[in-house]
Amino acid sequence: MEGSAVLYEPRRLDDIIGNRDSVAALRLFAEAVNSGHKRKPIMLFGPPGTGKSASIYALAGECGWEIVELSASEYRDSDTIDRVLMPAATSNNVFGKKNLILLDEIDELASRFDSGAASSLSKLIERSRNPIAFVANDYWDRRISFLRNAVDKIEFRRVDSPSIISLLEKVARENGIAVDMDTLTAITRRANGDVRSALNDLFAFVGGGEKEEIMHSIGQRDVKRDVFETLDRIFYSNTLAAPLGAAANCDVDKDMLMRWIEENIARRYRKAQDMQAAFESLSDATIYSSRASVSQQYGLWRYMNAMLSSGVALAKTDYPDNRERYSFPKLVIDLSRAKERKASELAIAEKLQRKVHSNVREIRGTVLPLISSMIAASQKSNEGGAAEFLENMYGLDKKEIKALAG
Repeated sequence: MEGSAVLYEPRRLDDIIGNRDSVAALRLFAEAVNSGHKRKPIMLFGPPGTGKSASIYALAGECGWEIVELSASEYRDSDTIDRVLMPAATSNNVFGKKNLILLDEIDELASRFDSGAASSLSKLIERSRNPIAFVANDYWDRRISFLRNAVDKIEFRRVDSPSIISLLEKVARENGIAVDMDTLTAITRRANGDVRSALNDLFAFVGGGEKEEIMHSIGQRDVKRDVFETLDRIFYSNTLAAPLGAAANCDVDKDMLMRWIEENIARRYRKAQDMQAAFESLSDATIYSSRASVSQQYGLWRYMNAMLSSGVALAKTDYPDNRERYSFPKLVIDLSRAKERKASELAIAEKLQRKVHSNVREIRGTVLPLISSMIAASQKSNEGGAAEFLENMYGLDKKEIKALAG
């Protein structure tokens, strides 16, 4: 979770700043749905950081609706939409409450849809008995033109400066962040109506450091830094403020950034004691993060932010090595591969059901390991008959057989 989301997380629609007409439209939508009226899905659209997604979560919280949302990488194919979203759209949750189907960043992901995704979304809208919400930056993006007649649009505009300053004052006071009005004004002007950007910049002060250096870092930021630039700022800096500003403006969340740092400490630091000190600082960061989440004392995030950035930066006593490229976190790769393997096994098991006449769980637990052993034995003996048998007998294709062999 990003620092801004922890510093301020709207719980109710009254907590959303700006866009009062849009919030009022959301309330009318909720009243109609709760009264049993069939309503078109809504599409919230407008610039980033104006409260679109936050408003949906606040609305669900007020109404007692359960949000059903797929990650950005999951709802691009028709099979996942049919398998995951359709059941949630046509039935209530286990407590008898309505589900709210949320598809965020729909315009950004449209280019990655498979050939049947648009049709599945249209079918989802037609059959749903629960409210559906889309979130987009650009309502007029031609890639989502198939949705325009099927939704009621609700526009979110950039938030005015007085509202942002008022929010920053409140957040700073509640989280014990020492920041003056001139700084809040500069942050607000820089944000240009983007509340999330303003909160991210305010978060730079959570880690401490000299105000002038932090403001210089904020003033120089045109876009959020990518992870490689952030790692450079951390590993090659010898100051407090530069790593703090880089971490606050990184385009990945703090948990992922810590995994990047963990994976690459040994690729940059030369001395064993430097590596040990850096890992200890990173360990302290995870402790503060965990304590903040458990106790909801989010002031502890200032220590987490300082330890994962400046703490790691100042752990070195020698100039870092730059011969090796940064490595993607191995744990994330392993988790991604495990997820892909699980999805592949599930698809194969569902295909084998027609022939084996057993449930998917039994097929995955018993039949697939047996098939894998058959393939391995066939490859070892150089006979190669197992693959041909599986193709002819069970209809498995070469890709699926290769997956089982692996």
